[in-house]
Amino acid sequence: ALAYLSLGKTNEAVEALKEAVKLFPGDVQTHAALGEALIAQGKYKEAVVEFKDRLKLDNSVEGKLDLARLYAKMRYGKEAMALFDDVLKSEPKNGAALMAKADLQLTMGDYSGADTLLSAAIKEDPNDSEALSRYGIMHSRMGRPDKAIEALDKAVSKDPTLLEARAELGFIYVRGSDVDRGIQMLADVLTIEPRHALALHYLGVAYYLKGQEKNAEDSFKASAAIDATFPDPLFSLGELYEHAGKIEEAKKAYKAATEANQSGHPEAKKALARLSAKGS
Repeated sequence: ALAYLSLGKTNEAVEALKEAVKLFPGDVQTHAALGEALIAQGKYKEAVVEFKDRLKLDNSVEGKLDLARLYAKMRYGKEAMALFDDVLKSEPKNGAALMAKADLQLTMGDYSGADTLLSAAIKEDPNDSEALSRYGIMHSRMGRPDKAIEALDKAVSKDPTLLEARAELGFIYVRGSDVDRGIQMLADVLTIEPRHALALHYLGVAYYLKGQEKNAEDSFKASAAIDATFPDPLFSLGELYEHAGKIEEAKKAYKAATEANQSGHPEAKKALARLSAKGS
């Protein structure tokens, strides 16, 4: 399985790991490895089963965090939060759990909770690049670009590998008056990680603002294909089709956005209802 993974042959690796689990059902790391390989295939629900089986064998902090991160990726906020809080109850200063919880709060739009957690982390260590990164992302999504840029600049100068922060910084420039600079920053992120769903979505928005609708459409589609649980590129695709007068395509995109995860994407629901009412 490891050999297949090193060659990028995920399907073969999964089959080998499934056989390993049958042969060694009590091996914790085999369940963990199969779970990770299934995530790489996009088979999140199957990965949940493996991570749960792993926890039955070894109720470790590492196992809880892996399952919680997977739940968060699937936008199962309640389940993920319960596991993060369980870890933090026994280890209040577990940095991985704190930052992962902040990520979940940002995804859920709980900016107040994220602000409390991140402000405390930055107060304890003003040079904590992980906390600064998330603090900047939070302010960006709250419409506070000045505060966001200050934190994001500091974070990425300390750790250029923080691709989410670099993508958010690029998007701030896209939303501002320097679209070309923002596009270049997003392109830099995608040079490092071509399958960065957030950067692809932001790049699609940038292309749309420049009137490059075909490039925007391709970027939104690529983002949605990489992360099937990420509704925003589907919603943006719906907006693009609607503005182009392609109402049926817009409806399909909005509907897909509502079904991408448990949140249901309220804006997409409203847009779908509006277009459906017009059609009737």
